[in-house]
Amino acid sequence: MLGLPATLTAVNAGAVHKLFLQRHFQRAGRRCVDCENLDEGTPQQCTVCAGKVQTVKLGEAIITEVLRHDGTVEPVAADTRLATYDGVGALLRYHSVVQAIKEDPSVSA
Repeated sequence: MLGLPATLTAVNAGAVHKLFLQRHFQRAGRRCVDCENLDEGTPQQCTVCAGKVQTVKLGEAIITEVLRHDGTVEPVAADTRLATYDGVGALLRYHSVVQAIKEDPSVSA
């Protein structure tokens, strides 16, 4: 997976085996206080359960979530190829859950 939207889908599904993140990745994001879904941008409520959200440093939150699911993190020095994809990408444990979530966001891991 390459890019923030696709990688967040995989992170939220617990499907990331190895995360690649540029060392100076800095983005604000949101975490739902109810279902713990991570999202980019500034939604006022969770896009999954409509719960309350809190602002987080998205890079730190992504790393924490990947490690919580026994994934690994590979910091990457500045790289123009990865920068093209928001500075983030991942190798997945499995593809089927992420594909199912993309097709039907109500599916949970």
